[in-house]
Parts: sequence; structure tokens; C-alpha cells
Amino acid sequence: DKTFGDHKVSGLFGYSYQDYRYRYLGAKGKGMTEGLKEIDAATLDRTNSGYSKRSVLTSIIARAFYSYKNRYLITATLRRDGSSKFAKANRYGNFPSASVGWNIAEENFMKHVGWVNQLKLRVGYGVLGNQEIDNYQYTSTITTGINYPDGKGGLLQGAFPKDFANPTIKWEETAMTNVGIDFIVLDNRLSLTCLLYTSPSPRDGLLSR
Repeated sequence: DKTFGDHKVSGLFGYSYQDYRYRYLGAKGKGMTEGLKEIDAATLDRTNSGYSKRSVLTSIIARAFYSYKNRYLITATLRRDGSSKFAKANRYGNFPSASVGWNIAEENFMKHVGWVNQLKLRVGYGVLGNQEIDNYQYTSTITTGINYPDGKGGLLQGAFPKDFANPTIKWEETAMTNVGIDFIVLDNRLSLTCLLYTSPSPRDGLLSR
């Protein structure tokens, strides 16, 4: 944060890392000896199963702010997110936003209106990203333990793709424009925010093919 006379500037830079891991392991059986509740003691239908999954999200965040006499305000932000839920070609997304504000209460013609603490008109535009899908949709996963006849009265173990791959799947983007007024009066005892206009607009879909 820096102030130069009537000018004020500030900046923020950050990085975040999220790592989600899930692991499951199970076993079951029947015919256990009385009083010995262990899978190894089961004499019938002993089976085990398990799976694991993992997803990682990294983000770089930057923001810059400028104001002149606390009347005219400009804010710009940028997020660059990378998600393991997408293939390498579509892994990263850039999501910018910007807003401008006019604090009318700081103008000279409002100085005599002492009960108004803030009267700010603001306009903003931004793009949001969404990665809330299941893991590994960009590639085929294999299901094992599939039995099929061998033509001789017996069964063979097999495997097949569980899901069809969608390698072009990518970040969903939603662009939004809004116009609003922030009104604070009576020594900051009463505040009102009024949204005059908003326009959300999906730009791209998670299941883009």
C-alpha cells in the first residue's frame, strides 16, 4: 500500500495449492469361526476391493487498486487456475475482472451533506471459472473383474473401458457485468447496496466436445 498526495495505490499477489486425495480399501467374507472376526478366518466368499482418486488445483492471484482523493476508484484482478481434472492442453484458465467506482459523496458539491458517508456508483466486469466435475473424464478408466464365457462352459476374467473419454473437456467460463450503488448514511449506521443491472453470460461449457 502506498499513498502519494491525493493518489493511493495497492497491490496483492498470492499463490494457493490444494491437493485432494481419497483412498478406499475394503474386504469381506463369510463362515468365520465363532469369536474370531478376522477376514483371514473366513471360509466362504472372501473378496476385497479398493480404489483411490486424487485432484490438484493451483492458483496464481493478482490484484491492483488505484484511487484519486477516494473519489475515483479502479480495481483489476487476475486469476490463473490450473486443475488436474483437465488434460494438459486445457489444464489452465485465465479469469480476469475489473471495476471502476465513483464515490459521489467525496465530491465538493456533497460536502455540506454531512449525513451521507458514502454514495458510490460502480461498474464491474469479470469472468468466473468452474472445474466442478468428476476426476479423469478426459481419459478412459478401465473396469476389471468382468467375467465372460470361454466357450467351454467356464468363465474368464476381463476388463473394459468404464467411461468414454472426452479429451477436449475444459474450464467452464461465465462472464458477468454488473452496475450498482453503495449507499452509507448516518455515521455508518445504515447501509444499502442496490444492484441496477447484471448480465451473467456463459462463455464455454465443461462438456465442450
